[in-house]
Amino acid sequence: MNVSRGPGGDIGLTLMLGGAIVLAAVVKTYMATPYDPIFDAAGAEHGISPNLLRAIARKESAFRASAVSPKNPNGSRDFGVMQISSPNFARLGLTDASAMEPQANIRAGARLLAMMKRELGGQYTYHNIISAYNAGTPTVKARGIINPAYVGEVSTHHTLYELGRLFA
Repeated sequence: MNVSRGPGGDIGLTLMLGGAIVLAAVVKTYMATPYDPIFDAAGAEHGISPNLLRAIARKESAFRASAVSPKNPNGSRDFGVMQISSPNFARLGLTDASAMEPQANIRAGARLLAMMKRELGGQYTYHNIISAYNAGTPTVKARGIINPAYVGEVSTHHTLYELGRLFA
């Protein structure tokens, strides 16, 4: 498959025969999410791609506001759409109640990614920021990408959301 924009902004799509139905179904899945206006506003506010926020939310909670993780190795839990870890609540301005509210949770996730980007400084790369969201900035600074499968899945979702937006 090849996606391109023509001189007038038209979108060109070249597919191998038989792939059109599968591609159409995949693209439709990535065209809209339950919280699009919140992702867009939070991304703009914190300088984070809204599609990266969507990709992380899809991986972390499948967009379920009521999602609560099993206990992490440190005894904490992750909450809401963006699966914010309870030790991060105070620095992100969350409470136990607001962590489960989609708007507050998504905004906190965008704020956390922006903070991690600054904390990584010269070590900032697209893949490192995704890894830091999963494993924490100190771990990524010390050891690099921690969970390549997580990073790969989020990256794939991100790419598909970008593609889905071309056709929205």
